Amino acid sequence: MAVRQIVVSDLSGVELTDEDHTRVVVEHPDVSVPLELDISRSEAQLLQDSTLRLVTFSIFAPNEPPRRAVVETRTLDKLFADVDFDRVLEGARKADRPGSSGASRASRATPSPVAGASDGRVDYGSPEHAGILHRGRVTEREAAWVRSNLEQANANRERVGQPPIDPDDPKEQQRYGL
Repeated sequence: MAVRQIVVSDLSGVELTDEDHTRVVVEHPDVSVPLELDISRSEAQLLQDSTLRLVTFSIFAPNEPPRRAVVETRTLDKLFADVDFDRVLEGARKADRPGSSGASRASRATPSPVAGASDGRVDYGSPEHAGILHRGRVTEREAAWVRSNLEQANANRERVGQPPIDPDDPKEQQRYGL
């Protein structure tokens, strides 16, 4: 006797082949544990194309339990209108993460730091990393490099699994001054 297992998309209900089956782990603020979905490759692409640039804050106020806040970078820039937040971050000290082995949990999708950089930060204005989506503002140096080297910037994005820069996309035009 043989048993055949059929996997269907949790989103569309469409039967998935082995080549199309994509597993997605979801972490949602209203759910206490990570959840797993089975979806198609094209459905997963829709998730990847809708990337927001988010900043996560862990807030440790006196006499209060720790809290987490997640803010889109555009909103953060508006919250502190008279503050150059990138400059603030450049001068910030590196945080110790409790229970961390020193490896960033985002390291799978984040480029490695620039060789020789003592603080471990990535230089997104360098040819190796320019064009890769990241937290924080795009510097004029990075934007100028991307405008002059769009093909290499797209290769950088492809290397880390990000969609290419579309010069006709208004968001990309604003981000890099295209």
